[in-house]
Amino acid sequence: MNFKSNLKYLREKEGYSRVEIAKKLNMTSAAYGAYELGNREPKLEKLCEIARLFHTSPNDLLGYTQEPPTI
Repeated sequence: MNFKSNLKYLREKEGYSRVEIAKKLNMTSAAYGAYELGNREPKLEKLCEIARLFHTSPNDLLGYTQEPPTI
């Protein structure tokens, strides 16, 4: 899986909307949506923040493993 797929998978697994996650990350829902659509990639600091939010590692979030990221 790739970053955008992993991000959407984790958000849906937790039962959150894009708006809810964007608020938790202190960003607009449009900016967060761009991550899930693959139109934009986060800077390292934001990537680490997203990984912490979903209790996973940046490497797993980016898809450097064979399995979907776990929570």
